[in-house]
Amino acid sequence: IGGMLLLPGVIDLHTHLRSPAGEEDFFARETASAVAGGVTMLGDFAYPPGTRFELDFSTKCQRLARQSLCDFVLHTVVRRPEDLEQVQTRTVKIFFSASGLGMPADQALVLLQHALARGHQVLAHVEALSDWVMILQRGLPAVSGGGLHILHVPHQRFVHLAMALSDERVTLETCPHYLLWEWLQSQGHTDVNPPIEPADLWSEVRAGRLHTIGTDHCSYTLSEKKTLDLPGFPGLETLLSLMVSFGVLSGRLAWGDLSRLFSAGPARVLGLYPRKGAILVGSDADLVCFDPIPEFQVDRPYGRADFTPYRGLRVRGRVVRTWVRGREVFACGSADLTAAGWGKWQEHG
Repeated sequence: IGGMLLLPGVIDLHTHLRSPAGEEDFFARETASAVAGGVTMLGDFAYPPGTRFELDFSTKCQRLARQSLCDFVLHTVVRRPEDLEQVQTRTVKIFFSASGLGMPADQALVLLQHALARGHQVLAHVEALSDWVMILQRGLPAVSGGGLHILHVPHQRFVHLAMALSDERVTLETCPHYLLWEWLQSQGHTDVNPPIEPADLWSEVRAGRLHTIGTDHCSYTLSEKKTLDLPGFPGLETLLSLMVSFGVLSGRLAWGDLSRLFSAGPARVLGLYPRKGAILVGSDADLVCFDPIPEFQVDRPYGRADFTPYRGLRVRGRVVRTWVRGREVFACGSADLTAAGWGKWQEHG
């Protein structure tokens, strides 16, 4: 209709919906931002008890079920092999880093191998080149029911290392901020892990060597980011418009690439394809009506966060309508907050 496009709903399997106390409508507001950006399913994390801003698995799942406008999955952060005995999710996250939740690389590799042997889909936070080399040299178990999805790949050198594995169980994610580094290097409040650096990842995306694009969205305010020295920034609402503008309309990607990276690819990582991530008979009616014509400057996000490092960037294309399992949850610039609780936890295998 009038040049608009019907796209499969975006699946962002990498978000951090951090949950400050006393904000009862928090998940409704954050998932309103998601559907405003065409995201029909997101993946968030359940952390060990006592982690700053985080809820345990059961509490977070219950609150999302009461408030979410879009479907969701949860991934569990694990730090020890014995943690795997308590995990209620197929997807687990392991930190290969010096962050507060990280561990020495040798221990992380052992944990990775245990998780793969148990059939988990592992989401790995890997920053150091030496850790990538270690994974390459020591390899993955010859037989396992699990897979490895490496998050937020910041530079093409990491892609080339991963490709040397020649293991179809290994998939890779990058994020818009690593593709749009030329804009972000002149902006403030863009510190994130791994750091943003000059890179040539568009060619890797176009060649199919990167399998998903996720936001690594963080839901805190600029004041929280400054005073608590928090890495990351919001990205749910801007994801699709940014990648259409600087990917498709700039000739770097085809429309089919977007469906692969935003929908089919994440659904396959989660074991949900083709029920999710496709427009097919029998698939969930997770749909986005997108108008590629309008031009505008990025402003503050729709959700809780009060800043975006993309503010002032001129982009083309807007989400006009979003449907989750056939229900319209966003239309003409406004999320339907009466749909809070429509989103469901998606069991995946």
